[in-house]
Amino acid sequence: MSAWHDPDRTIIDAFLEKSQFRPGSRPTYRWFLRSFEDVALRHPAVDRQMIEDWLGEMAPRWKLSTLLNQVCIVDSRRSWSLGVGGWSSECGNISSTIMNSG
Repeated sequence: MSAWHDPDRTIIDAFLEKSQFRPGSRPTYRWFLRSFEDVALRHPAVDRQMIEDWLGEMAPRWKLSTLLNQVCIVDSRRSWSLGVGGWSSECGNISSTIMNSG
C-alpha cells in the first residue's frame, strides 16, 4: 500500500490550476509531478528512499539545476496539498532530504 493518496489523480491538476505558474509551463510541471507520483505509488511512504529513487530516475534526463527547480515544484505541491501554503521561494522537506543525504 502506498502512502500517496490521489486515486483519481486530480490533486496535481488542482494544484497547477491554483498555482502561479505560467500556463505554458504547466504541462512540463505536470509531467514532473506525475513522475514523482508514479514513484511514490510504488513505495509505502514518501520518505528519503522514495525521493532517492525518484531522483535516480530523473537524474539521467535532466541537468542538476533543472532537477533542483523541479524539486521545489514537487515540494510546493506537497505543501499545498497538506494545507501549509506553498509557492515559497525556499524548498522545504524534500530539498532538505536531498541536501542531507550522503
